[in-house]
Order: sequence, then C-alpha cells, then structure tokens
Amino acid sequence: MWLIKNLEDAEKLVLGSTILGTGGGGDPKEGLMHLKKALEEVGSIKIVSLEELPEDSLIVVPYYVGSIAPGLKSKKPVKIPDPMLRALETLESVLGIKANAVVASEMGGDNTPIALSIGARLSLPAVDGDLLGRAAPELHQCSVHIFDVPMYPSVIVSETGDVVIVKEYADIDDYESIARYMSVLSGKFVAVVDTP
Repeated sequence: MWLIKNLEDAEKLVLGSTILGTGGGGDPKEGLMHLKKALEEVGSIKIVSLEELPEDSLIVVPYYVGSIAPGLKSKKPVKIPDPMLRALETLESVLGIKANAVVASEMGGDNTPIALSIGARLSLPAVDGDLLGRAAPELHQCSVHIFDVPMYPSVIVSETGDVVIVKEYADIDDYESIARYMSVLSGKFVAVVDTP
C-alpha cells in the first residue's frame, strides 16, 4: 500500500499517467484538479496491490468517455454536478452491494486520476494498475474485453441529466457507441462506471 499525500505526489502521478497514456486518456489539467479535490476533501489517496484486497472484493472501473464531436458545447444546463459520483452510487444501487475498490480503465492524464479521486472521496482504495497499460481510443482494446469479461452492468451519466443503466449489450462496439453517443448529447463527456 502507498499513499498520495500531497500536491507533489499528485503532480508526479499525473505526469507519469500522461506519459504512459501516450497522449490519450484525458486532459492532465483536469486530472490534477480531480486529485487536488480528493486531497482537500480526504487528505490522502490510498493505492493498494490487488493481492491486498479480499478475493471476493467488488472492484469497479470509473472513467470518462469524451465526445467524438470536439468543440461542440451543450446549451443544456448542468443538472448533475458530479456525474462520476452519481454513476458509481447508481451502479452500487443496481448491484445491491457497495464497491470495495476502484481500478483505472487506462493510463492517461484524466482517466487514471479520476478513478483514484472518486475512490478516495468514497473511502475506497485504488488498485495499483489499470485495464490497459496505456490509453486507447476504443473499449475493445482493454484487457477485460480481450479475456471475455463483460463490462456490464454499467452506468453512464451526463452532467446534463441523462442516467443510463446498461444491463447488457450485444457487443463491445454497441456499448462503445452508446457511451459515445451520450457524450455527444452532453456536449463534452459522460462518466462511466462499469466492469464490476
């Protein structure tokens, strides 16, 4: 186990995630902002190895999916100010149990930090790792898909008020299309929590 305890630690994590993300995985400025918020709220961010968690732990994957129409800004008002929190809490409600930990979907400037941030804010440790080892433009490239682990049920939430529960999907491309379309409707991004 190790802790991110201060801004210097957070900056190093964001820098490393951004480098490993090879240019993808979100804006590092946003990622640093998320880690700062978590540090202000809870003081430190706990990172654990997978082996430190009980075998029956519920681990979830929180991340953002950005719009494929960059620059398109929604004229809709913000109805859900913290869509990631709403998505995680909704998935817990759907499953009927609380998450024990979070893991990042990918290495990247924002998608790695957002997982750590939301975990810390809910007193959940983050697993030291991710599902990909770098950033990737599509969901079918992540390890859970490669090993035929379903990413559902999942919850997708926009700031503009859409909350979608995906119980199942026909294939990973359909799931990707659902998340991307919702991000276009929102005008920028959606929060996703999946792969329980």
